[in-house]
Amino acid sequence: MAAWSPMVHLYGQNHISGNCPVFFLIAEIYGPERNLVRNSLSAEREVVFARFCATDPDPVAHHESDILLRVGAGTPSLEALFAPVFAAFKAGKSIAWVAEDYQLPDGTEVDLDRVLSILKPSGVPVLPVWVTSTRGSPWKLKGGRWLLGRLPGGLNEVEIQVGHPLPGNADGFHIRDQLEKLSYEVAQRHISREIPLHRQFVRRAWEAPKNEFWVDQISGSLSGYKALTGSYLFAKKLKPIVSREEMVGVWLPTGVGGALVNTALAFLGKVSINLNYSASQEVALACLKQTTVKTVITSRRFLERFPFNPGPERKLVFLEDIRSSIGSLERIWSGFLVKVCPPWLFEWWLMPMTHHKLSDLATIIFSSGSTGDPKGVQLTQSNLLSNSLAVIQFIRFGPGDVMLACLPFFHSFGYTVTLCAPMLLGIKTVYHADPRQAKELGELARLHKTTVFLSTATFLRFCLRRAQPGDFASLWLIVCGAEKLPVPLAKEFQQKHGVLPLEGYGCTELAPVATLNRPDEVEEGITWLRNRPGTIGRALVGTFSAIVDPITMDIKPMGEEGMIACGGQNVMKGYLHQPKKTAEVIRHGMYLTGDMGFLDNHRHITITGRLARFAKIGGEMVPLEKIEELLHEALECTERLCAVTCVPDPSRGEKVVIVYLAEVLKNFGISKSDWLGLLAKTGIPPLWRPDERDVFEVADIPSLGSGKLDIRHVKELAHTLTGNGKTG
Repeated sequence: MAAWSPMVHLYGQNHISGNCPVFFLIAEIYGPERNLVRNSLSAEREVVFARFCATDPDPVAHHESDILLRVGAGTPSLEALFAPVFAAFKAGKSIAWVAEDYQLPDGTEVDLDRVLSILKPSGVPVLPVWVTSTRGSPWKLKGGRWLLGRLPGGLNEVEIQVGHPLPGNADGFHIRDQLEKLSYEVAQRHISREIPLHRQFVRRAWEAPKNEFWVDQISGSLSGYKALTGSYLFAKKLKPIVSREEMVGVWLPTGVGGALVNTALAFLGKVSINLNYSASQEVALACLKQTTVKTVITSRRFLERFPFNPGPERKLVFLEDIRSSIGSLERIWSGFLVKVCPPWLFEWWLMPMTHHKLSDLATIIFSSGSTGDPKGVQLTQSNLLSNSLAVIQFIRFGPGDVMLACLPFFHSFGYTVTLCAPMLLGIKTVYHADPRQAKELGELARLHKTTVFLSTATFLRFCLRRAQPGDFASLWLIVCGAEKLPVPLAKEFQQKHGVLPLEGYGCTELAPVATLNRPDEVEEGITWLRNRPGTIGRALVGTFSAIVDPITMDIKPMGEEGMIACGGQNVMKGYLHQPKKTAEVIRHGMYLTGDMGFLDNHRHITITGRLARFAKIGGEMVPLEKIEELLHEALECTERLCAVTCVPDPSRGEKVVIVYLAEVLKNFGISKSDWLGLLAKTGIPPLWRPDERDVFEVADIPSLGSGKLDIRHVKELAHTLTGNGKTG
């Protein structure tokens, strides 16, 4: 087993000067990392970790000084259980406690507030401490024990940031708020030492030339060496074609070809624009007109399935022509150069990239247009890198993982998490172009023993219906974004496939991931409670979240509804050519998401609805998404049965309209009237209830390429069905 001896950086030492006892509240720490933290904080005092334990302690993570609060049969009261901790304080020792929420073997939940209510030593400073492994942790819990996996590539560092002493009345919510701010502080400092993603890709490929990097069913498997050589050759061939162009369009599916092209364009310092081939050609052309794109890279094979004419002012460049122009000698010579040139020489001589900076614009991703016309979201190298790092650090997937990737690169979730993030670790990524082909996805997951899968609720429904039991047996993590993940759907998927999908949240403008739930884990018989079903999770490492008044920007207290705002290095540079719209949504360094929600005492966010998905009826704000959710829950339906929108109403301002799939409703053996009766029985206010005359059968519910509900076209459909004409 490889040794783990990362470089440790400690910041904020001035807050722990002197030798008086201190109560450290630590977040984002794994068992074996406790030893690093203990050694770093113990320069002037004895620091002792206290923790719950229900089994024999794991020798890898245990230290002889640890205070084990043993729970099990005949466990005393929590107050009595903490007696050794009080004794340690009295003896002048400093105590460190990991600020998680726990579940004991008997099912008792002990959250941070409960611990604080018991363990608040008077006169002892309480200090928050944030710990970050810069490339994620190599440690994995298996069977409740710690195993050291393959070490992450790049900088193997752990950063420890000690915060200011907290007031004696600080509760769990405000302590986590301070920890979130410390995480942001660490990320701001760390990002300045990084280099762009494509330059890091060169290093990962050089370090692990034989490891599989990219796999798909058309190109086969590319090792790190082949992926780097292919990207270099593509860049060489594209250079004379796009040398005078700042932006280059890409009309390609998710796969090795798309990964090679996007990496090659990054090598050339070009801004890649992956076009949405699931939308109409008119939408794609409208996006291109906002840019300076003169060249679109595609393949003839793909054009047969998704035809595209970029217009007379632009030209198409085909992958088949690029490949055929590469001779055998050129391929051999390029492969030799890539093999013998270390990264610094590759970047300085073969493919000059040393001038590429984190402030450079990397890509423009056009927003989905679900609520209006697509806007060009400008994402810098810093945006992509910071979000990729945050996902790796927060989820802690590492070099031993295998990612199953089916989300399109024109979608920010697919671009950042399935293309960029794997570059940082050099992990194997298995691509499949069509996220609706659940049978094929299941077969790929089984064949390649994938461990991480990124999807959406819509595409997960396909997997639920068509994938076979056992296909996803190797997965330990499924994260769903882009749309709400219904709790019944997640539970049904877990029942069939043995892994519980978790909900995350993000926006293209946030590069895109903002919050995530994480899997619950068990250490020494104690469950760390990290997933809160029905919420979108906590803010990622290096970011911060707040619930604000969208007009005054005043921060709302815990539990109070407002607009979700997020800040960090992942906030976009701005909308392309739209400074006024940019100024409307970015204020005080925070992006206003347009979604309404609230923070609970765990700092998990619950979305109550999108501002654009509220109807104003009789002067009251009616949440359309909530009605939609109740209609599905009334039948325990895990697939999309209906969509709820609103249209103008002369007497009440607006009225609720429902479009639904009759065939799906028929499968439940219930009529439209009885279905609405079940909705009424949920106790919703009469004002929210739609009239049966405003419930329409449709052949299909409009959705975007990501599977997300196409709100704009649902509303247009409702206007047509109700005879209200077109939307404004």
